[in-house]
Amino acid sequence: MNERKTFAVVVTYNREKYLRNLYERLLEIDELDGIFILNNNGNDNTDIIFENTNLIENKVCKICRNRKDIYYYRNDCNLGGAGGFRKAFELVCGYEWDYLWIMDDDVFPEKDCLRKLLENVEDRFKVCIPNRTDEGFEDFACIKYDLSSPFKFRMKNRVKVISCNDVKKDTIEVFTMPFEGPLIAREIIQKVGLPDDKYFIIYDDSDYCRRCLKYTRARMVMDAKLHKQIIPIASNEVNWKNYYAYRNCFAFDHKYCTNKLAREVRPWLIAHSLMIKTYITKDILRFKVLRKAYQDYKAGVMGKVITIENFKEIF
Repeated sequence: MNERKTFAVVVTYNREKYLRNLYERLLEIDELDGIFILNNNGNDNTDIIFENTNLIENKVCKICRNRKDIYYYRNDCNLGGAGGFRKAFELVCGYEWDYLWIMDDDVFPEKDCLRKLLENVEDRFKVCIPNRTDEGFEDFACIKYDLSSPFKFRMKNRVKVISCNDVKKDTIEVFTMPFEGPLIAREIIQKVGLPDDKYFIIYDDSDYCRRCLKYTRARMVMDAKLHKQIIPIASNEVNWKNYYAYRNCFAFDHKYCTNKLAREVRPWLIAHSLMIKTYITKDILRFKVLRKAYQDYKAGVMGKVITIENFKEIF
């Protein structure tokens, strides 16, 4: 048994193929003591992976494999990534562990990734993040995040990033993290609490990182490698997720900007500069999505609003 007990926490939704790859890899990692998987009410074959378990919705089921405790929980509804991680954190906090290794269902860590993350935990840095760079994806480290200027409302101006290919040190301090492999000490999670499910999807990990940074610093470990099984493809097509990207960005700035002027002005500038641009370019669908996202933010409407099913009906 390891001196430091570590649990992996995975939230999954209709990605049985990728989850199976991840699950088999996690079983191979010696430093890992437990795996907690939350199925966000998917309708694929994910449950088959755990067919030897007495599966009951809204009840944690347990099996043991490779000297690891495997916990599986199936939600009775889709809570989104934010709600899924919140529920998973809430449930896993009832078990004994020293670190949580948090990840989506479509990542694939190297066998030594966790060991290298654990080796870099220290008193000042109790959040350690893997490097996702490989031949198919270039990862970036956020080394500065401006939360004071109301006029730095474009993402390229508010954050300073460096390509991981250009980092010459073994580790680098960072100010954002995705829920794609961060390792967080229990004492930090106890202070920070649960992820905020009001985001539904997008910005919930940025919010959680900002809350962690009140109590510790975070570093990216360059040789702790974790791969993305699904490589994102840049697209200008507007879809239901854009609503959450806009609304949650406004809410995040209003919550974390360090002065009243920035909290009030920056969301307004983001929304109205983009609405003017989309109106001029006749990008009407994006304009409508932006307008609703800003109106809902101002009205305090958070949580699940837009889905892939109702997107066309609403817009």
